[in-house]
Amino acid sequence: MRGSIRWNFGLGVLGFFITFLASLSSNLLMTSVVRGAIAFVIWFGLAFVIRWVAGELTQPNRHANGEQARFEGIESERGSNVDITTPDETESLHNLLKETPVSDEASKTEEKDRQTGFEPLAPPKLVSKTPLKDEQLAEAVRYMKDK
Repeated sequence: MRGSIRWNFGLGVLGFFITFLASLSSNLLMTSVVRGAIAFVIWFGLAFVIRWVAGELTQPNRHANGEQARFEGIESERGSNVDITTPDETESLHNLLKETPVSDEASKTEEKDRQTGFEPLAPPKLVSKTPLKDEQLAEAVRYMKDK
């Protein structure tokens, strides 16, 4: 932490006087003192938090250096041996190559479809109708208007 506890007391007293003077004009003396004491505690704690954050920001490597000294012997050995091996997968690759091609599998599924009686859908083709005449359109509009 930066500074000393005097900063905490100084900011606490400052908070006490600001709150006491602001509260004295509209409250009794005892109420103003109680509110000032509450402000003292809050400002004291706030100063403590500010000092702690300032200490952490000014010395960020303080904790890292302590851990580094503790693990100094281990870190010199770390990463010196690298074991790079891959598992032997040649047999599985040969088995994949020996399997039947996709076209043979497709013919097998076609045979199964014939045996089960599968027929694909055959939807009717969309064909444009002849355009309506003006009289037919007028009749359709009148019919829709009546309903």
